[in-house]
Amino acid sequence: MYMKLYLFLIYEVVFLMLIGLIIYYAEIKRNLQLSLGLNKIIFVLCIFNVVFISYYIKRGLSICDLSNDLFC
Repeated sequence: MYMKLYLFLIYEVVFLMLIGLIIYYAEIKRNLQLSLGLNKIIFVLCIFNVVFISYYIKRGLSICDLSNDLFC
């Protein structure tokens, strides 16, 4: 059984919320030891990934189609 693409989207959204929470907490508490710069870069990349996966879901493509488009 193949994993559906929307499951990857759910995992990515949860990861995106965790990174957003770290950024929010670090800015409120002024705790710069949490590496705000790196977390913001990861946050932007996650947003791009969510948009990318959503685009593939809208087109009705599978994980195999996604990997073929990326690596072939």
